[in-house]
Amino acid sequence: MSLAPITFLIGANASGKSNALEAIRLLSWLAKGSRLDDIERNIQSGNAIARGQAIDLFGAEKQYFTLATHIDNAPDGWTDFEIEIGLLSDQLIIIGESVSKASKDQELTLYKIDGDPNLHTDEISVKYNNFNKGGKKPHIPCSNRQAIFYQLETPSRFQQSHTKSQKIIPAVTKVIRETLRNIVFLDPRPAVMRDYAYAKDDDIKEDGSNLSSVLYAVCQQGETQKNKLLDFIRSLPEQDITDIRFIITDRNDVMVKLIESFGNKEHQIDAPLLSDGTLRVLAIAATLLSVNPGTFVIIEEIDNGVHPSRADNLVKQIREIALERKLRVLITSHNPALLDAVPDSDIGNVLCCYRRSASRR
Repeated sequence: MSLAPITFLIGANASGKSNALEAIRLLSWLAKGSRLDDIERNIQSGNAIARGQAIDLFGAEKQYFTLATHIDNAPDGWTDFEIEIGLLSDQLIIIGESVSKASKDQELTLYKIDGDPNLHTDEISVKYNNFNKGGKKPHIPCSNRQAIFYQLETPSRFQQSHTKSQKIIPAVTKVIRETLRNIVFLDPRPAVMRDYAYAKDDDIKEDGSNLSSVLYAVCQQGETQKNKLLDFIRSLPEQDITDIRFIITDRNDVMVKLIESFGNKEHQIDAPLLSDGTLRVLAIAATLLSVNPGTFVIIEEIDNGVHPSRADNLVKQIREIALERKLRVLITSHNPALLDAVPDSDIGNVLCCYRRSASRR
């Protein structure tokens, strides 16, 4: 799945969109240092990255799956990361992981799991590149219950004489970790976005529950950012929005309020009175303007609560900010009508998700 500044993932209900998002979420979770046994417990409890039980991560006939990603900004061209997760005695384990270069004539990996899983230990052997020509490559022990790249950021993991390994491998694995862990997921829930939020809680939450504090932080960056925010929301609602302000309590909690001009009079609309669609649009704008440049942002069911006639403006605004801030934005929808809002230049960035007739999931 190639990612453009804005990529569209469109498919009917049960077409597999959630499977793709869960795969990305799993990579992000692993990049935060989560162990597979922690993930497994969370899946079993229903409070996790994937639906169902741990066994449901796998296909009908297989007990393993492979995830891979290409990271453009990885040092020295070590851009291709691959991880294979399997099931051994009902436990999730990592059975394969490697980092390599995209060039097909590059046979040697930066590191690679070089051993078979063992029922009696979670230790697995990892072969790494010592950048010496010929000879056997050195091995180090790692845990097969945690992403290998997360375990290789310390130079001391490698032999003291392998100074190039000590420099390059931690640098590459750090970029992999930071790229994956900083993926932002947004699935706004208007019901939780109408309350106060602590002003310093300014990293957008997946459900948008701290919307007011993120908007406040964006506006605190200066008039330029505030105007970008206003331009975003002005292009969508029917109201004539002239300003965005905040109610601030003694405890430093904030609540957003929009200023609307109607009948030559100014009306203030606090968060509890804003429509679901307006709150969702505010959450999208707040996310795109608050994340770090270069961030990968996933926005689920983009057109929920947005009138079809406004979808093209919404897509246009997202695209402009994504290009300006060098973001990668993946938006999902089950509504094929969203395709009408896709500009001709982005037709190649539309991914249609569907199920094969013989497919289980």
